[in-house]
Amino acid sequence: MIDARERRLIDRLPIEARDRLTRMIFESDGLASASRDATDRCNKLREEIQSEQRYLDQRAREPGSFAGDGSVKTAQAAIRFKQQEIGDLNRANADREARNRPLASIIQRALDAIAAVPASKLLVSAKHERQPVRGNHADAIERVRSRIKSLKERRAEVEGAPLPIALAKQTATDQIEALAERGRPTW
Repeated sequence: MIDARERRLIDRLPIEARDRLTRMIFESDGLASASRDATDRCNKLREEIQSEQRYLDQRAREPGSFAGDGSVKTAQAAIRFKQQEIGDLNRANADREARNRPLASIIQRALDAIAAVPASKLLVSAKHERQPVRGNHADAIERVRSRIKSLKERRAEVEGAPLPIALAKQTATDQIEALAERGRPTW
């Protein structure tokens, strides 16, 4: 579930990034919820196994009871079946947790990074509505020219920023792999 703090941070992002991060959060929440449900089911099965085991212990203490009794075999089979189900649920839980751990880490790092950036530095794609002309047309034209100039400066600043290290590493790795596919040079 996205809390109010996360929602404020996510809303500062461009639409595509906002949608992607929101999908990641919902996926992480879904995995965590499924893990909780499986853990609850495991606990319930353990209680049922204990109940079956108490029944078997009680039957063993009764005079004239024997292990070949149909109800004893049924209880033993139920215990084995439930133990198997617990094992399956635990394996599925481990898989979910293995998928959720890096996802939750990425989400947390993204939210921390967004929180560290001042809102004025984030590029938010907002709807641009036509502003009514204030004053005379010459002033309006000057305001638009000023806005265009500031946007061009901001664009140059963003385009001139260095690539993120992860992207630079991936690009270098891709280039090296492409060279390796071509093979060794023949002189």
